[in-house]
Amino acid sequence: PDGSDVPIDLSRFLSSGVVNLEEELSSDAELALLMQFAQAVDQGEAETMVAAVCRGHGFVSDDRKALKVLLAHTSSVPILTTVGLMRRWASASNPNPDELKDTLRRIEVGGNFLPSRKDLDAAWWQSITQV
Repeated sequence: PDGSDVPIDLSRFLSSGVVNLEEELSSDAELALLMQFAQAVDQGEAETMVAAVCRGHGFVSDDRKALKVLLAHTSSVPILTTVGLMRRWASASNPNPDELKDTLRRIEVGGNFLPSRKDLDAAWWQSITQV
């Protein structure tokens, strides 16, 4: 992997309901919460946090500040990091070891990503990518 952008086909995830496209935030409650969150984190992160809180979704982020702001607001939103999300994917889809390693390495290179040592699943990630 060279780190360049790679298109991702999400059609199978959209059709199965694993990924949903949401309407814009529009209710008074959503917009008020958006204003609150956007004072602390960037717009996209704030919008995702509002959708998680107001629409009952989970939240996936590696942004420590965003996680802190969200947890200060509520503890009822399920939260995952990239590592946790990929560990769930690996558990659910059971890819072969080479595919799993290649997928994680592509995330590292293409996303300029390394798991935080504080991430509870960091040792799992490293055990696969360091082999």
